[in-house]
Amino acid sequence: MEAAWRGFALPHLQKRYSAFAASMIIGVLWAVWHAPLLFNLDNVMSTYSLLPWFVDVMMDSVIYVWLYNSTKGSVFLLVLYHALSNTLGGFVGWSTATASIAIAALLLLIYKPATISANGRKYSLSD
Repeated sequence: MEAAWRGFALPHLQKRYSAFAASMIIGVLWAVWHAPLLFNLDNVMSTYSLLPWFVDVMMDSVIYVWLYNSTKGSVFLLVLYHALSNTLGGFVGWSTATASIAIAALLLLIYKPATISANGRKYSLSD
């Protein structure tokens, strides 16, 4: 789904909104997309509390946009990040947030991003 969320929707949203605002819009849509998994008792996500999970999804959305913009639109990197985050969270026993932050830090060290913003615009909370 990274091709849809970030490969298609993100570039279009960033033509109209800041990177931060675009990450919030996609974050809400992404949370709604994944929300049914919270109610599936056969899924590990059914053990998550709603509010912390939603905050994690929104933080992850910012990280995804940062990675996307910092790698000139690498959807492959986002697929790799998503897979590694899910794998570490499941097998190592880290919380999803911890896994996301650790993997994002590693990828940021490798790819040396300049900014979260597309087109060199700095983000602010008022965007």
